[in-house]
Amino acid sequence: MKEITFEDVWLDLKEILKSQNVIYTLSKKKLNEVTSVSEDGVEVRTQRSAPDSELVPKSMFREAIDYLISYGDLRYSVLTNELRIMRSSFVMAALAHLPYISYEIKPLKIFLRDPEGYNQ
Repeated sequence: MKEITFEDVWLDLKEILKSQNVIYTLSKKKLNEVTSVSEDGVEVRTQRSAPDSELVPKSMFREAIDYLISYGDLRYSVLTNELRIMRSSFVMAALAHLPYISYEIKPLKIFLRDPEGYNQ
């Protein structure tokens, strides 16, 4: 078993988002269409941004993932109020697609299924 790192999670996430281009937010089920994935981040089109896409920078994912690795879970309120991630709903929904991350709706949070035993 190895320790989970940001780079591991980022690689896994990029692979998933390249094949699964529609992500719905966890609580309100709003559609986010992934238009491209790069080392800079993820381009996402929403109902509000259409017809354009907006970049969700890698740095937003880094802050969320680093917190998740450190504490084992990440609440929506922490993501928006403490970390100031403005695309928090998409970040949480995208990360929840990873096989080792799960989520709860009340309170809205994501968490590592096995924080001690990341085994990829």
